[in-house]
Amino acid sequence: MKKLLLTLAFLFAGILHAQEFEYDVSYDTVSLGKRDFYLNSITRATYLEGNTRAFYGFAMPENTIKWFYSFTTQKGESGLANLNLAAQLASIAVDPTLGTTGSLNVPDGVAKVNVYAMQAWQSSLFQEGGTFMYSNAGSSLGSPQGVIELNDRIANNVVIGVENTSQTEGVHVFVEAVAIVENKVMKNRDAIEKAFTYGQLAVTKLDYGQYDLAKAYCDSSLALYELGWVYGTKSVCHFVMNQDGQATNNLVKGIELMKVQEDYNANIKLIQKEFRLVKKREKRKDAQQYIDMLWSHRFIE
Repeated sequence: MKKLLLTLAFLFAGILHAQEFEYDVSYDTVSLGKRDFYLNSITRATYLEGNTRAFYGFAMPENTIKWFYSFTTQKGESGLANLNLAAQLASIAVDPTLGTTGSLNVPDGVAKVNVYAMQAWQSSLFQEGGTFMYSNAGSSLGSPQGVIELNDRIANNVVIGVENTSQTEGVHVFVEAVAIVENKVMKNRDAIEKAFTYGQLAVTKLDYGQYDLAKAYCDSSLALYELGWVYGTKSVCHFVMNQDGQATNNLVKGIELMKVQEDYNANIKLIQKEFRLVKKREKRKDAQQYIDMLWSHRFIE
């Protein structure tokens, strides 16, 4: 076991690059909605009618990398305001690293309001005037207009709440929210899918004890694309064939690839299962050293 660990340590140190999955990445803007509210003054809402608070909610796209909202205020219950946030963000979506709120324009407002970004389940507490939690970075307090940029999705379902703090004056508030989402398309997808199919065939053949065929399918898979778990399966084949050096080399490369590809833990467990299978079926107690080594390389979840 010590000899195997020393060999593995040497080999791991010699591997500098692994074949990560690569993606073509693009960005788009997604509208999260526009709303306008007329909010009464505190005095009128208390003694006559209406509300000083209002909110609207939306589902945040899973692939959101950042999102924005802008707001402005007007006097009177009627009127229009064009925040034009989505159009302004179109150029930023080409490369989100270049965009800042400083490059976004918003119409001047006339009255100070509080605007809060919060998780949806806080909305009833907000509306009822109770104690509620909100994002400090995603909120604007005491401003007549503003643009807020957030790198935090906050939650799957988000609410923007607006509050009029004036004792005597009502206010018309306009809000627009937009997310910038990341679209990833895997490169070499066809080759990877074919390699995966050959790899599955190799696992099936190994399960039935057909090690030569299993190794051949591994070779066919790796010729298309280097999948880490396929190297692991090939390592098992070499081990059964008493080719310990090749078994070790393939396992080391497989682990390094699995670390930068998907489903690391699941694939580590797959290779462990294969070594346990041959340990029992072929009565190879020495397989345990590989099982232990794989266990030492698992990620803790």
